[in-house]
Amino acid sequence: PPIFTLLLLLADPGRISAQQPDSLQNHDIRPQTMDVQHIALDLRFDWAKKQAYGLATIRLSPLKAMDKIALDAGFLTINSVKTANGTPLKFEYDGGDQNDGLKIRLDRKYAPGETLAVQIGYRTNYLNESDPNNLWGSYGKGIRFFAPTSTEPRKQRQIWSMGEPESNRYWFPGYDAPQDFRSTEFSATVDKKLTVLSNGHLVGTKENADGTHTFHWKMDRPHANHQTSFVVGEYLDFFQKYEDVALHSWGYPDEMEAVQATVVRLPEMVRFFSEITGYKYPYPAYNQVFVQDFPWGGGHNIGLSTISENMIDDFGTHADFFYLWDGVEAQDLAAQWFGNLLTPRDWEHAWLSQSFALYFDCLFTEYKNGPAEMLLWNRQFQHSTYLADWHAGIRRPIVTRHYDSPQTMTQDNYA
Repeated sequence: PPIFTLLLLLADPGRISAQQPDSLQNHDIRPQTMDVQHIALDLRFDWAKKQAYGLATIRLSPLKAMDKIALDAGFLTINSVKTANGTPLKFEYDGGDQNDGLKIRLDRKYAPGETLAVQIGYRTNYLNESDPNNLWGSYGKGIRFFAPTSTEPRKQRQIWSMGEPESNRYWFPGYDAPQDFRSTEFSATVDKKLTVLSNGHLVGTKENADGTHTFHWKMDRPHANHQTSFVVGEYLDFFQKYEDVALHSWGYPDEMEAVQATVVRLPEMVRFFSEITGYKYPYPAYNQVFVQDFPWGGGHNIGLSTISENMIDDFGTHADFFYLWDGVEAQDLAAQWFGNLLTPRDWEHAWLSQSFALYFDCLFTEYKNGPAEMLLWNRQFQHSTYLADWHAGIRRPIVTRHYDSPQTMTQDNYA
């Protein structure tokens, strides 16, 4: 297929040098000493303390002979580290969030290509609080908890995660870089009223004697660390289909009629992107879930998009704003091709996901609403945003190894 073949060839283009202030860092592609193959996570939650208690089982293979490994962790409390058969392992960790901060001494030296598994018991400490100065929502790092309060009694009881670019380390240990792909399993235990959503397919649920139930999800398709995600809340599923691809839109129980109105074009979007790229939607199912306090775009994890609840409208209202909210839905869907299937090897190439997802959103708007509508709303907004940044002195090359943080490369307007 011409478009997608071209982009695959561009996935690791030559470096582009640019003059940058000396204060910016030179970010090289992170060297790898191991290949993480699979991560299984098992979580419980303390809603009052806004903490998760987890067990991470990480299967990996050394790329060179080694008797120790280093993982990324973000302000976690590490309670135990052991092999898969229960042998305790010594570890060092200062409680911070730097790369390779969790150092584990293995039970012996492993040769390249051997497979080993470590189990890490831990709890989270980092509080991903909402930004009070941003009415449109904020990403933060790691997981964010919500519950009704005396001042906001209508708040949903909810948890969601945000991993891009390097924020999943704040809720589980791993190798938090985009070039290493691994498969995942995710289990979480919650109250009976709550549903757990994650990547891949739901293996099953288990009823527990204490009145909770445990959800078990599995994603067989290897993917980058930042694409692993989950959402907890009170949800019902509105089901659609495109050919053999199951489409699930998860909304609040009292808003399901509005959810149906809001996602009416989703099957057509899947068809349009499959046809225009020449590459069928790459996963067996697509889930999108609507959450609180989430900004426009950005929650496009593998097979599971996290979208602002502000998108939900009734039939009449949504029909008046197709250009706006269809754009959010289309952008997150397009990122399943451009960002998940095609993933930047390093954050200097974040444009491969961010800009192409937005571009294909514009193509759908032009196809469905007409060129005039696309030029009036999509292109004019993007053009004015770019020029506003430029005239404000916010300038950088699209591709550069010189930047202050990965968040800049994935979340600013140039991306």
